[in-house]
Amino acid sequence: MTDFPQEPISGMKRFDARLTDKDFARFSRLVYEQCGIKLPPHKRSMLEARLRKRLRAHDLYTFEE
Repeated sequence: MTDFPQEPISGMKRFDARLTDKDFARFSRLVYEQCGIKLPPHKRSMLEARLRKRLRAHDLYTFEE
């Protein structure tokens, strides 16, 4: 059992999160700091798709969670 809600937050469909500019910058910085890999803007959709799989795996609704 998780501490996360089972219903979508504020009308959001389950796993329908979008990666904001702020989220992309934060994750890009984290990947660079931890792995030394730079993620240019054209890799945004790839990052979003891969992170969305992790959201589903952990029953999260937003990238911020």
